[in-house]
Amino acid sequence: MRDKLKYTTLMLLNTCLLLSCTNTESKNTCESYRYYITWRDYDYENGDSPANATYIWSGQEVGTGDDGFNVVLKKMAEVPEGESVYIFPVPNLDYVRPDRILDVLPFGDRLDEFVEIEVSRKLRVVETMK
Repeated sequence: MRDKLKYTTLMLLNTCLLLSCTNTESKNTCESYRYYITWRDYDYENGDSPANATYIWSGQEVGTGDDGFNVVLKKMAEVPEGESVYIFPVPNLDYVRPDRILDVLPFGDRLDEFVEIEVSRKLRVVETMK
């Protein structure tokens, strides 16, 4: 079941909106969403370590590395059932080697935990490309 959930989540990454919260023009758009996850200080193409990723939950910096992602998971678990949670930015996976797909997200090695909360809370996770 976990492999199916992971596969489904990764497939959703290919069917994204073309929106990014990393530049000034779209910052206001991002902030109009009630629940969203983004990060800074992580770019898999540059070989950045996920331990350096600083997570931001709905405009509030919540921490770095695993500690920051733990806060993200806790906040996701508090989102009302059935709500949408947006992830900014997710790279276009058409150009990512299959063996590197989980590397594009700073929490790729913890995707199972993310998906477990997504499914149990019946959340609608919307991944958006950069």
